[in-house]
Amino acid sequence: MNTPSPWIEKLDLQPHPEGGFYSEVFRSPHRVNPGGEFVGGRNVATCIYYLLPSGAFSAFHRLRSDELWTHADGGILSVHVIDPGGGYALYELGTDEDALPFLHIPANHWFAAEPAKYTDTLVTCVVAPGFEFQDFEIAKHNELCEAYPLHKALIARLTLS
Repeated sequence: MNTPSPWIEKLDLQPHPEGGFYSEVFRSPHRVNPGGEFVGGRNVATCIYYLLPSGAFSAFHRLRSDELWTHADGGILSVHVIDPGGGYALYELGTDEDALPFLHIPANHWFAAEPAKYTDTLVTCVVAPGFEFQDFEIAKHNELCEAYPLHKALIARLTLS
């Protein structure tokens, strides 16, 4: 049985709908795009701490904004990205010499993450324009498999429904 990460209490992390735990730590007071693509506008940027415990995964999801992930602590995180055309990329996020310390995930790309080894991983995630749950979509297994049949096995492993 896994011992809960000390980061959960220290950073006041709460369960995230995609899996793992999070806490919002920054929401810019400045607003952008009040009459454009984002109805009502959005904060310029938001930032969370995000913890993915050993054995857990961040289910495939996408955002209407760009997201920037920075490794903060723990092991390597494998981040799986499917672009709108069906192309796939795997990124290793971490501090090891073969890993990236920082990763940009473009808007409207499906992505999921999982610890590469049996260790917890803490990252910070900056979303710009700022995160709103109305711009967040969790993948539905059947729909994502139908759209990207080449990635069925990965999708089956990293979706919630």
